[in-house]
Amino acid sequence: DGTEELPDDKSFVDDDEQKQRQRLLVKHLGNMGEKCQQLIRHYFEGMPGEQISSELGFSSYEYYRVAKNRCIENLKKMIHADPVFKELI
Repeated sequence: DGTEELPDDKSFVDDDEQKQRQRLLVKHLGNMGEKCQQLIRHYFEGMPGEQISSELGFSSYEYYRVAKNRCIENLKKMIHADPVFKELI
């Protein structure tokens, strides 16, 4: 009959929420220092920690791990403080 099935309203809402979450991540990642940005991007891309540590010039793998945790925690704090995030929860 040529009619197409449209996704239900919930899938539209889920998709919109996902896009808003992605925008929040990109927005706040862009507000971080260059080294944190690079570290988090490599981490999310699945690059091994040892390689990130070496590529970004950390003095040790342990120092990289501390920096990664600090950067991710700061990113989470910025996102959670954003009024848009509060609307999503």
